[in-house]
Amino acid sequence: MSGTTTANSLLPSAVGGPGGAQVPLQAPGPALPDRHLQTLGSVRQQAQAHFDAVEKAVGRMDRVREQLSLLGEKGDVVTPEDVVESAGKLVGAGEDPLAIAGLLADMPEAPGEQLAAWVGQHAATTAVKEAQLEAVATQARHALAVASLHNIMAHSLTPAGQGPAMQPAAAPNSLLPSPSNTGAP
Repeated sequence: MSGTTTANSLLPSAVGGPGGAQVPLQAPGPALPDRHLQTLGSVRQQAQAHFDAVEKAVGRMDRVREQLSLLGEKGDVVTPEDVVESAGKLVGAGEDPLAIAGLLADMPEAPGEQLAAWVGQHAATTAVKEAQLEAVATQARHALAVASLHNIMAHSLTPAGQGPAMQPAAAPNSLLPSPSNTGAP
């Protein structure tokens, strides 16, 4: 694509037309009404909240799986005290104590094969729940990405100075021209 670029933009200001003539690019169409921008913003906020909740659940499942894996490695030598200690670590990490107590209610009291089977059963159940949660996490990531792209597109259709302001980047982008990386004074 042949064309010229403006000093302040990486986007071309004109493109090559028939016979090599420079044809100026046209400004985008009419701006989106504020209510559309607000709706897109609220959709993105909802997608972000859902994504955050799912990521928190994924973290919780990871902690549960980790503790069950540690117990499973002990095999037939796992003791009820080991299970209670792991349960305490989960409660200390923020798990609901009543939910953990509910899990411990049906735990075999004697160490050995039965307790190892109980741990294995809970590990298998956790693996199934993790797989289901991963599907939900994938959907949440996708929904957040789509909502974010819609916001970006909406802001690109909004003339400067109108509509909600976009937040500045947290750090300068080294890929964009700036006085520090272009050699300009």
